[in-house]
Amino acid sequence: MSLEFVDLTADPDAWNRYVDHEHVTGATPFHRAEALRVLEAHSKGTLHCLVGLHGDEPVGLLPVFETTRYGRPAVVSPPHILESFSLGPVLNTDNTGKRRRREQTLDEFVSGSVQWLHDAFDPEFVHLRGTTDLTDVRCYRWADFDATPDYTYHVDLTADEETIKSRFSRNIRRNIKDLDDHRLTFELGDRDDIGMVLDLVRDRHEQQDKSYRVTPAFVTDLADALPDGTVRTHVAVVDGDPETGIIAIHDDDRVYRWQGAVDPGVGFPVVSLLDWHIMQTAKAEGASVYDLGGANMKRLTGFKAKLGPELAVYYNLRWRSTPMALRQMAAATVAPAVPFSLPGPLGGYLTER
Repeated sequence: MSLEFVDLTADPDAWNRYVDHEHVTGATPFHRAEALRVLEAHSKGTLHCLVGLHGDEPVGLLPVFETTRYGRPAVVSPPHILESFSLGPVLNTDNTGKRRRREQTLDEFVSGSVQWLHDAFDPEFVHLRGTTDLTDVRCYRWADFDATPDYTYHVDLTADEETIKSRFSRNIRRNIKDLDDHRLTFELGDRDDIGMVLDLVRDRHEQQDKSYRVTPAFVTDLADALPDGTVRTHVAVVDGDPETGIIAIHDDDRVYRWQGAVDPGVGFPVVSLLDWHIMQTAKAEGASVYDLGGANMKRLTGFKAKLGPELAVYYNLRWRSTPMALRQMAAATVAPAVPFSLPGPLGGYLTER
């Protein structure tokens, strides 16, 4: 099979048709051309939308951003402003053919798209963060990428509400039952509430001496660019005052908890109750999964695990040129807290963050 690789950056309608293709799985609202343009406008990178075609059939799509890392040419997907949300490659998962042919086609897409990146940009660093639907990463390893698993939590919304609640911790179930006693209501927020939620997250990051890149302008532009109702700010109101909120990304089959969820410390689990409200809304609209937005930080997993989720894996795919690895190895002798190793036959790869 011979694939054709086409840059569709200048043809957003064609790109979105492939994103919406019936056999392309794993695409999120951020894979849509209008969201990618907002990402480009708010990040230090130039967007390129690459599709691998077999005739008129898409084999895979790869949105990337040409940028720099450590002062050197790099390609990333997603850019840092998206924080922990995945982007990366999405694939045609039509399973009607034989496995050998399907795996050969996947290998051709991966090797061909990687070669396209090298020919177009000559990067010294490539970082792709795939979605949980990208489960077979062998071809990236064969292309000299390091494939590092990370984790998120998925709450299954396909069961009835009582069954979903039965998986929650006893404390959350009790608080759901006593919801009226908490003087807690939920509202769909406006643009001002976007700022409120992000301010809470930024304050929490500053308390931990961490940077935070997401801005109200970025989220507002995303909400304006994507279809109505895709970006929603769910606000928890206690005694008439907005206390916290969650900015969620609503897709047809999946809802993602993206930003927010800061505990206001009012004596009962406001965030978990807000999560339950979002789950009810998502289920009523036909979604089957609520993604809790990461399961990598030990101090947060205990709270999220109380909602009875299943663990889901996604992969960070990283490639570094030998010169960049050597430069970072030299830097690590000055700052030994940065782990490192050489690529290719000499070992694994440097850790980015």
